[in-house]
Amino acid sequence: MPTAIIELPAKLDPPRKRWTRSEYEELSSCGSLDHERLELVEGELIDKTSKNRPHVNSLNLLQGWLIGVFGLRRVNPEAPIDVAPEDNPSNELVPDLIVLKRDQSHFTKEEPRP
Repeated sequence: MPTAIIELPAKLDPPRKRWTRSEYEELSSCGSLDHERLELVEGELIDKTSKNRPHVNSLNLLQGWLIGVFGLRRVNPEAPIDVAPEDNPSNELVPDLIVLKRDQSHFTKEEPRP
């Protein structure tokens, strides 16, 4: 006679480490993240996948267009940014392209903000 399992086993979720920006920078500065393509997003280290050819082609076209509109000194590829102050401790984002509000010479010690 077949039997039915009424109780399902407990779902096991291992605890996740939420990283801070300072911890991420410390890991990076000591060489622990060498050869890793990671981005800190809401406390999680996210593996940045490699770009495929259509992505690269689109990015090149967009970058050229943005430079034509805003100028070379306001368009940065693969540059880290600061996010909103309340989100900054757990995020270090590196978008494909950013357009700066001011010329890049204004950002010598700190990252651009939204």
